[in-house]
Amino acid sequence: SVEETMETYSQLITEGKIRYIATSNMSPNRIIESIEYSHNHNLPEYMALQPEYNLYKRKEYEQNFQTLAMEQNLAVMPYFTLAAGFLTAKYKTVVEMRQSARAAHLDGFANERGDRILKALTAVANEYNATEAQIALAWILCNPSITAPIASVSNPQQLDILKCTEIKLNQEAINLLNKASTYDNKS
Repeated sequence: SVEETMETYSQLITEGKIRYIATSNMSPNRIIESIEYSHNHNLPEYMALQPEYNLYKRKEYEQNFQTLAMEQNLAVMPYFTLAAGFLTAKYKTVVEMRQSARAAHLDGFANERGDRILKALTAVANEYNATEAQIALAWILCNPSITAPIASVSNPQQLDILKCTEIKLNQEAINLLNKASTYDNKS
């Protein structure tokens, strides 16, 4: 229950076992209920939210969590920001995606919308002399509700994604990416 969870967090903080609490994959209603309970009982409140968010999978965060995060002043650190490597444009074709070790995660991106997103990413990457991964992360950083994206790499060369923090996308680039990644009822 919310009560047990928040009371336990408070005890763990008092014991010095944790400093702050955060949530991931929790419904907006449950987050609100937890924050209200904590506030009303003078208990620690969630400080951060870790949702799935990227150019392909935007809808749930933008419609259900973004306003909540901003209203509650939650630090937002999204995961799956490069969509299992899809947004790196490493895989240019459906065949390449299906032969990847991440094929199970990538198959859902092999559609018209995915193709639009990759084309827009490549266009913006070329304009900024950057990689698609850097642009995908720079787009996330343009969202004022985002604190920092979480992205993983499999080799040291991929750490060039850190350059995303130096890229300041102009409104035209943001609009192009937003239009290409506009979600339908499934995304």
